[in-house]
Amino acid sequence: MRRRAPKKTDHVVTYSFLLTFMILALAAVIFNYLGSMQVIHHLPPTYDFKRADWMGYVPPGAEKITIINFSHLFIQTGNESLLPNDRLLVLYNFTSELKVHDVDYIATALYRITDPNAEDIALNIIRPKQYPYQELAEEVEEKGEMAFPHKGHTIIQVTGHVVNKPVITQSAPEYVKAYIAMDEGYLLYSEGARGLDLVRQSLDAADEPGQFFEQQQVKASLYLLLSNEGDEIGFSYSTFPYVVSGVSSTSTSISFEEGLVITRYVFSFASTDMASSSLDAVKKANLEATDFQIFDNYIVVTTKYDGRLLLRELRSL
Repeated sequence: MRRRAPKKTDHVVTYSFLLTFMILALAAVIFNYLGSMQVIHHLPPTYDFKRADWMGYVPPGAEKITIINFSHLFIQTGNESLLPNDRLLVLYNFTSELKVHDVDYIATALYRITDPNAEDIALNIIRPKQYPYQELAEEVEEKGEMAFPHKGHTIIQVTGHVVNKPVITQSAPEYVKAYIAMDEGYLLYSEGARGLDLVRQSLDAADEPGQFFEQQQVKASLYLLLSNEGDEIGFSYSTFPYVVSGVSSTSTSISFEEGLVITRYVFSFASTDMASSSLDAVKKANLEATDFQIFDNYIVVTTKYDGRLLLRELRSL
């Protein structure tokens, strides 16, 4: 019995099926590849962030800046006894002291010393409420150990102790020589041998403000980090080394929304290519993060935690 030769239409159907399968397979590969690519967003041609008056007191050269806003903290959490330490500034032989409820916020700028045997030096910029400010100003003038005039201001030498991170468990005060100036409702305070010079620089910066925060990297980082409302509980900007190589600065903000702690990071790199190639390393270093975005040479990372972890996050600033 003669075998029937396959019809031409059978070959057409087979080839059509194979071609369709190959097209679908290729489309799936392309789709998966495109899906795996990280979208690169771009900063607008002009941008800025919401400025605060305290920023004008920051002299150039700070390697880390941290601010904790106690007013936002207590209002947003509704818990005025949240912090384990309520003492902020204690001055020896003074009856006045500043507690966290006496101030709106404290900002600390850290400056590294070239001498490897010397400690870093900190400038504390404190915004007390009106009555505690006036009360302390009167006592500083009366009990200050020594006065140093500076361009229409007076810097007073005191013996004191500042707790620039009251989110850490309370400890006994360690009194040291320090320098303090009161200016336009702000209290400028710095400890140690170089404290006087740093307070002077802070007063000089206030006369010509904006130098530090006009730096491109600082400006872009804080633009990506901070909300338009400026309602963060705290934030920091640091050029200290990070676990991922190539990071030139790390910015961190902490907000409290609907019982959740929102921690956001902005990592800056030298170029967009470096930011893209470092994304996997940043993801591995932030395993709990919920969102990663690239804006030119910056990586923005967002994490969300249970509200009970707020103190833990504030300690990381």
